[in-house]
Amino acid sequence: MKKLLFAFAIVLLTYSCSSQSKLDNATALKILQKDFKQSCKNDADDFISTFYDGPNYYALESYFYNLEKQGLVTTKKIKNRKKEVIGVRIRYTKKAEAEYEAGPGYSSFSVAMTKFIPKEIIGISYQEDGNKAIVQFKGDWVHTPFYNLQIGKTRCNEETGTSVRASFIRFDTGWQLQ
Repeated sequence: MKKLLFAFAIVLLTYSCSSQSKLDNATALKILQKDFKQSCKNDADDFISTFYDGPNYYALESYFYNLEKQGLVTTKKIKNRKKEVIGVRIRYTKKAEAEYEAGPGYSSFSVAMTKFIPKEIIGISYQEDGNKAIVQFKGDWVHTPFYNLQIGKTRCNEETGTSVRASFIRFDTGWQLQ
């Protein structure tokens, strides 16, 4: 009886250790939401004027100042010779660089207009050695605060439920996105 109990304990211990090394859906989703970075960049409008933007000027000006309050841009009022405000120019900040990949663009500056947010794990496929896994998952493209400032027609995919794959590798510290 002791031998049978001992054998059962060894099988149970082996099974529990091997199951901990498997990447489960909850862990994969948590890692993806933290580390998976995919976005769509486009040029943003960095200048508005009372002449070109007409009736939209005050709405856009308010939008610029809202971005400034969030610490994403700095604003500068442009005045004419009579010291009348005729426009507002914005520049991106270090915070916008870090969070929304802002950088030099073709005509103004380029910034992430949409970001992909992982929502649901579809399946996990393991390689033979068990140290690598391919995760198929779904997510949604969400607008960033800069979305309404993009120049021209959007090039960004805005579908919900988009299916994507990512590779994971197992280290002694746990699973990481490759």
